[in-house]
Parts: sequence; C-alpha cells; structure tokens
Amino acid sequence: MLVMADGSACLTEKSPGYLDPRAKPYDRAIVEALARAEVPALDPGEAAELWVAGRAALQVLGGCGERPAR
Repeated sequence: MLVMADGSACLTEKSPGYLDPRAKPYDRAIVEALARAEVPALDPGEAAELWVAGRAALQVLGGCGERPAR
C-alpha cells in the first residue's frame, strides 16, 4: 500500500502555514499512533488549521497495520 500524506506545514516561522505551537505535538501523535498500528485520532478542523495534507489517508493507513504482540 502506498499512502501519500504530509504532517503539519506549520512547524517553523518559514513554513507555508507559519509557526503554530500545536504542530509538533500533532505530528508526534500521528507518528506514535501509526507506530502502534492504531488509527490516529485526527480532527478535520485542526488538521486544516495546521495544514496537514492527507489526514484521511493517514487514518486509513493506521487501520491497515498489524498491532505488535504484547
């Protein structure tokens, strides 16, 4: 499966969406959820504000993974 998606475009002052302090924690939450093979809980409104491209694709990807054995 190939998924095309971007995290936030608001990580620095030179980013297209300018600096937003919510961007790094938001991206971190995406990475951590995908690492656990979980669907990241991504609010569409917040994703739009943080210029996250591919929110829906990231959520589908999270649902396709196999959870690690515990």
